[in-house]
Amino acid sequence: MIGLVKKDMLLLKSQSFSYIIILIIFLLMTITTNFIPLVNMWFGMVIVSSVLSLFAFDNAENNYNKLVAAFPITLKQIVLSRYISCFCILGIYSIIIIVTSFALKVSIIEAILNILTLLMVLILNIPINYKFGDKSRVISATISMAFIGVLSGFLYASQKVKIELPVIIIIAVIDILLYIGSLYWCVKILQNKE
Repeated sequence: MIGLVKKDMLLLKSQSFSYIIILIIFLLMTITTNFIPLVNMWFGMVIVSSVLSLFAFDNAENNYNKLVAAFPITLKQIVLSRYISCFCILGIYSIIIIVTSFALKVSIIEAILNILTLLMVLILNIPINYKFGDKSRVISATISMAFIGVLSGFLYASQKVKIELPVIIIIAVIDILLYIGSLYWCVKILQNKE
C-alpha cells in the first residue's frame, strides 16, 4: 500500500514544476485583483487537477486496476492508498493556503474553511473517478467547480453573520461522513469492475 502512495507522489513530483507555475500565476491574479475569495477557487482547481492527473496516469496504463488487484493487497488497501495520496496532496496545499492566508492577511478561520471545503471536494471526486474512469474529467471538473462556487458563497455568507465556528464543525462532520461513505463506495465500485 505504501508503494502505491509512493508511486502517486512520484507521478505528482514529475509534474510539480507545472503546478508551481500555475499556483504562482493564480496567486498573482488574486493579489492584483485584491479579491481574496479567489484563493479558494484557484487552489480547488489545482487540487482537483492533481487528483485527476493521478487517475489519468493510472487509466493511461493498460489494465492498471487489474495489475494492482494481482498484488497481495486488498481492494480496500488500494482505495486507501489513493485516499492517502489525496490527503498528502491536500496537506501540501494546506500549508500553501495557510502561508498565503497570512501573507494576504486572511483570517485563519477562513483558511480552515477553505481546507475543509477542498477536503470535501476531494472526497467527492475520488468515487467519481473510480466510477467513470476516463470520462470522469469533465464530470469531476464540473461538479467540483459548482460545488466550490456554492460552498464559497455559503462560507462568505457565514463570515458576514459571524457563525464561522459552527460552520467549521458542520463541514468537518460532513467531511467525515462523506469519507466513510466514499471509501465504502469506491471499494464496491472496484469489486464490480473485477
